[in-house]
Amino acid sequence: MCLGKHLISHEVIPVVGELSKPDTYHEVLDKVTYVIDNALDFTSQDPFTSNKILVEATAKSATHQVAKTYIYTSGILVYTHSEDVRDENTSLHGDFPFFEGRIAFEQYVRCHTGVRGLVIRPGFVYGGSSGAGNLLTTFFENGKKEKIVINSKALIS
Repeated sequence: MCLGKHLISHEVIPVVGELSKPDTYHEVLDKVTYVIDNALDFTSQDPFTSNKILVEATAKSATHQVAKTYIYTSGILVYTHSEDVRDENTSLHGDFPFFEGRIAFEQYVRCHTGVRGLVIRPGFVYGGSSGAGNLLTTFFENGKKEKIVINSKALIS
């Protein structure tokens, strides 16, 4: 069974559209209760602008005064490098401007009054080998060179 059919059989509807253009996905958005956002536009000056448009479109599509649940897939790299255990109560500072933007967007999602905002931080989300979000490719390439770097700290050298 192809992945799309498998997801649909579990009531997960993959949507093809452009984040910054709600008219490309509003018909589906009007029918769903939950929106899971795991996309990011790295071509934009502010990579979170399109995601904010999706949050606003999600809020606008709510009916009967019931907010839809908007789940943003962030990641553990928002935590600064440390050997300490981290959890959802750990303060976030962001080592780089991108992570500062991600932290700000997480706050935007959690505090938005038009959606029930939820942020999850999986260990890693990966895509194709040429994707900007695929850190695993970089890790494996650097691992061959016996050096892995996260947040400018050498983990293995």
